[in-house]
Amino acid sequence: MESRLHQQLLELHHGLLPEAEASELRAQIDNDPALNGAWIQAQRELGLIAQAARIEAPPLSLKIDEQQAIRPISSVVRQSETRRAHHQPPAKRNTWGWAIGLAAAVMLLLSLGGFQFHRTRLARLDRELPRVVVAGPARLTPGATNRFTVAASTVAGDPLAVNMVYALYDVDRQANVQLHRQETDRWGRMTIELSGKERLPVNCELRLATAQAGLQSPLATLALPVSEVAFLTKLATDRPSYQPGDDVYFRSVTLRQSDLTPVAAPLQFWALDASGVIVPGSELSGTTDRGIGNGRWTLPADAALGEYRLVA
Repeated sequence: MESRLHQQLLELHHGLLPEAEASELRAQIDNDPALNGAWIQAQRELGLIAQAARIEAPPLSLKIDEQQAIRPISSVVRQSETRRAHHQPPAKRNTWGWAIGLAAAVMLLLSLGGFQFHRTRLARLDRELPRVVVAGPARLTPGATNRFTVAASTVAGDPLAVNMVYALYDVDRQANVQLHRQETDRWGRMTIELSGKERLPVNCELRLATAQAGLQSPLATLALPVSEVAFLTKLATDRPSYQPGDDVYFRSVTLRQSDLTPVAAPLQFWALDASGVIVPGSELSGTTDRGIGNGRWTLPADAALGEYRLVA
């Protein structure tokens, strides 16, 4: 995987990638620090190789003997043949060719070393710092199970199985409220469930980290404010109509709004007459039993006729 990524970076530098693939790779380089570092490293390697190819040798000056330049061609040919017959190797070798070759070899070794270092670094990043995407509610709901989906992948975007530790962290107390350990599946996904049964602090964070060899490496932190608990209450009376002086029996069912679970909740009841005034003697209070409440109050003997409302 690392060699394929390195090859893509080299082809991007030389303009060999299709335009769509090149645009996508440039966007990943801009958004991914690890991939951006690989791109800088590849550019440095290519720059070193290009620099080695541009090493300049000292200029060689050619001197022309004017007397020999005007000699007849036949004389020059004969003299050249005589010199070839008695040619001896030069006493000193030209060392510039060796210097250029040695410099190029050194640059090549540096390039290969950098490539190997980059491969090792990418492999370590894949193991220790995977890319993590968390999806879920923007706020925690007390009393309900809050579910989040986590997707882990390598820096190249391939699914990655990771052993993770996740915690619900109380920012004010600087302590974990909940702590769990879980591993992603072969597609790099897992579901986090944060219980809201206990009283949740106002300022919470969801913190994720990898867990390897007893060490934890932070991956992501998500701020999670806590919502107020909301309830739904349904009221019903024992009869559709009443006369002044009648007893009014009523019953209530209270559910938690987040998951429609019956809950024990403190309630207050009162009745309003046709003009919106609280009916004397109708104010009651209490706590529901598994979501169920009930009560009774009596209409005054001089109660005015009209539509009355029971409020909780």
